[in-house]
Amino acid sequence: MFRSLLRATTIAVLVTACGAPLASEPSDTAEMTAGSSALLGGRIPDCVGLPRVDRTRDGYVIGSDRGWIVPAHPAVQEEIFVAYRLARAYQSRAHVRFTTDGWRTSRDLDLREWCSDPADPFVLVGYSIGSFPQGTHVELAIAVEPLDASQPTEWLNNERANYALDVGAHPGIEWVGDAHLRINGETITAASAPAGQPLQVYAQTFPAGPMHMSLFVSDSNGTTEVPMALERDGAGSNGNNSQWRGTIPAERMRAGQRLQYWIRATDLNGKEAWDSNNGANYRVTPRAYPVMWAGGFGQYRPTDRSYREGSLFLADGSTSFGCFNHGASASSYVVRAVRVYVPGITDRADVPPGASSILRAELYTDLREGGRGWHAVPATFARKLNNDFIYTFMSYGELCGGGVEAAGSRIADGSYGFKMRFSTDNGATWFWRGTDNGPNGGNDLGISFRARCGYFGDPLDCLP
Repeated sequence: MFRSLLRATTIAVLVTACGAPLASEPSDTAEMTAGSSALLGGRIPDCVGLPRVDRTRDGYVIGSDRGWIVPAHPAVQEEIFVAYRLARAYQSRAHVRFTTDGWRTSRDLDLREWCSDPADPFVLVGYSIGSFPQGTHVELAIAVEPLDASQPTEWLNNERANYALDVGAHPGIEWVGDAHLRINGETITAASAPAGQPLQVYAQTFPAGPMHMSLFVSDSNGTTEVPMALERDGAGSNGNNSQWRGTIPAERMRAGQRLQYWIRATDLNGKEAWDSNNGANYRVTPRAYPVMWAGGFGQYRPTDRSYREGSLFLADGSTSFGCFNHGASASSYVVRAVRVYVPGITDRADVPPGASSILRAELYTDLREGGRGWHAVPATFARKLNNDFIYTFMSYGELCGGGVEAAGSRIADGSYGFKMRFSTDNGATWFWRGTDNGPNGGNDLGISFRARCGYFGDPLDCLP
């Protein structure tokens, strides 16, 4: 991860109109940090009256979150805000002094109270110094003045270099990195990358801001450049990076095909930065994960993560379902579950990162609100048990939300069919579990639904 702070570039010393330095001693150092925390001091999470600023943009932070200047890279006609946290224990006030003409002239603006929390030892004060046209060079410093005139004024002036902002300038790329892989948004390792699924490559840049990002993918058929899209600003442990996402398409993810990839970032000034694993390139070899078996229908209790095979199901895997829960407590709640075995995923010592996204599990049924019609409902990963994963499906909340009366008005009492299905190639092929295992899963299993029937107990309770 890139370092969280970047020292500000040294610029001309701030002087008054008559040429005298504003402070005899350096007061502080500017640092770049997350705009997401800008203007949010102490225990004031949502400060009424705060300006509407883009909090994903970088800003200057003054003295360990004592003050902020945002944004650090203002766009044309974008307002620039200065804020400071005054300690209640010391009677003081603050103002900002700024210039746009190299200190031939300058202006002072008092920082006004934006909001205050009595439980917070600080009061948040701030002001907008306005917006400016393209190319304006703004320099500023903050003065903290004690009400006791015998005490000196403290100048926060970036070690006498001032805080400088260039309106309309594009931030230059300093770093690109944190490359990692995801499947359906879940982080995975290169060793777990599945064949047949699009593989997402993520990376971050510093500072946050506009960038041209490219992912290069190379295999035996050549090299392809893939554009990377902005996933979000405010990324990284300190919230001051931009995060980008590119995708290696499923057709490139062939089992046993060795792939290499690397990333290029180009800022709007034309400067480039690369993340190529220190010149060695990143490597991944997709692997196939054949589903071998599914079954073991039973009940799963979320409170203690226990699994009991056979309960709630008949010997052929059929089940009955009702919405009357007898006022049961959370500890009594159980949900229907199925086990599945996939070598290389479910039989590892620990659940590998992203495994539940690599292995897609669904209930396929014609039981649905408002009538019949076969459709897929995602099953939920619950836990690993020996060499299998347990997935839950058809929970009380899914079918019985709102209680017995509401469920009965949405779903007609009757007999319905279902199967479970599993895929490790993003649904290109499925392994089915009905009355049997395999490519089609045999005959359908059955659900007998009666809204007024009991949810817990004997699976025969709801049969006509």
